[in-house]
Amino acid sequence: MRLTTIRITRDRTAAARIDKKHLTLLPHPHVGALIASAPDWTQHAATHRGERLPLHAATTTELLLTPCRIIRVGP
Repeated sequence: MRLTTIRITRDRTAAARIDKKHLTLLPHPHVGALIASAPDWTQHAATHRGERLPLHAATTTELLLTPCRIIRVGP
């Protein structure tokens, strides 16, 4: 399964599953929110039946990084 975050409008983004020649929109603003949503997020993302868009019509967004922890390794 391949996931991405796409831009819907200037102020709205959505997580999406890439399916051959189209995208299935998921009910989360970005992939990070999808992953944080529940322990079974993979099952939800794989089976969700949302709005579909043609793959060629999508505009991807920049990578959203919001770390929840910073871990120091070493002395």
